[in-house]
Formats: sequence, C-alpha cells, structure tokens
Amino acid sequence: MDSAACGAPLLIYSGHTGRVNGVAFDPTGTLVASASDDRTVHLWNLGGERVTTYSWHESAVTAVTFLGQETVVSAAADGEVRVWRVDEGGDIASYELHEARVNDLAVTADGGLVASASDDASVQVWDPLSGAQIAKYRGHGGV
Repeated sequence: MDSAACGAPLLIYSGHTGRVNGVAFDPTGTLVASASDDRTVHLWNLGGERVTTYSWHESAVTAVTFLGQETVVSAAADGEVRVWRVDEGGDIASYELHEARVNDLAVTADGGLVASASDDASVQVWDPLSGAQIAKYRGHGGV
C-alpha cells in the first residue's frame, strides 16, 4: 500500500519558526505560499524546496493568496495587507484596511478584486492595485 492510500504525508514542508496560518496554490499549481506567525511568507515548489522567503510584515502573517501567477496578497494580525510580485520579490503596495487582525483573503477569478475578513467585524472588497474600497460589509457580531 502506498503512503497516500494509508493517509501518510507525501511531503512535509518545513521552515517556518511559528504556527502556519494559511496556504495557497498559485493558479498553475506549481507554487505553494505559506503564511506564518513568524511574520514571513514562504514560497515553495512542489518538490518541497523553499523558493524564497518574504519578511515584510511587522506582525504575524495570517492569510495569503495569489492574484494570478505573478502577484501575491498577504495579510497580517495588525490589519495590514500587502500586495507583492513573485518574480521580482517587490512590494507593490501596503494597505491599512482593517482596524484588527485580518483572518482571510479571497480573490475574484480575474484577480481584479480582493475580499478581506477581519476581527474588526467587517469584510472589505477592494482593488489590489489602488487599495480603493469597493464595498464594506458590517454586521458580524462578536462572540
């Protein structure tokens, strides 16, 4: 019986020094991004090798997603969201969109809009290149 059939891991990606909070595949399925409490985003190839590490955030990185094949969005516990290019490793923009921890990110199929969900009880839909808010949804109550 092979390892996949019995539930054993096929590959383990290791390199973060803190809890891993989120992962995402690029659209081609050839890269994996991981977001961690260690304030970094790692990019990995499917062989388990770390391609690069980005450490622009000043707090725990809580979510990560790809905008197409060349651009990544990462979010942090301090409410900051960053947009950056994979190939150049360059930071395109940094936005303070939320007043609290950003918990999740979602992207439209064409990469033209991002939605971010936060502990500030809001979901914001925004343009990743300009940071312009398209919509803001409130109404989620606290626990």
